[in-house]
Amino acid sequence: TDGGGIYIIHVPTVVLEAALLRGNLATRNGAGIYIEYSVAQITDCKVEDNVASASGGGVFGTGGAIITLEGSSLVDNQAAAGGGGVYGDSTLTKLNLRGSFVSGNAASSGGGGIYSDGLLDLDRCMVTNGTTPSDGGGLYVRSDCFVNASVIQHNRVVGNGGGIYSEQGASVTASK
Repeated sequence: TDGGGIYIIHVPTVVLEAALLRGNLATRNGAGIYIEYSVAQITDCKVEDNVASASGGGVFGTGGAIITLEGSSLVDNQAAAGGGGVYGDSTLTKLNLRGSFVSGNAASSGGGGIYSDGLLDLDRCMVTNGTTPSDGGGLYVRSDCFVNASVIQHNRVVGNGGGIYSEQGASVTASK
């Protein structure tokens, strides 16, 4: 099943504030939160210690979902596939993180912290201590990625890109 903690599909707008999602399990994707065909504003939330048997230990978005995580923390989540903290599945899915903390997440198939097929926008974020035996300890990006005033450090990989792994054709723009 998807969405161990919260499952959201075909909801025009969802707002989560000051929620704690801890210790959830998903036999598929999105152990903390699964979001499909929806716009989600997640503010001041803690998504911790969740485990997905596939992708998105903390948060999983697909089907053109637009997900904004603001002032939130994604800590110690695990995914057996990609995106220990967050997984953006599909080029139509957009991930926006503002003033958020992504730390100690792990994924077996890339993107210990964040894995994104679509647009990824990080502003004033910290992505630390992500791990993967594959590529992209902090970030694994397959499309456009914008990083502003953010810290990406102490991430570990066996493959390539301890901090950021960018596939051919993807672009990464960093400022400040």
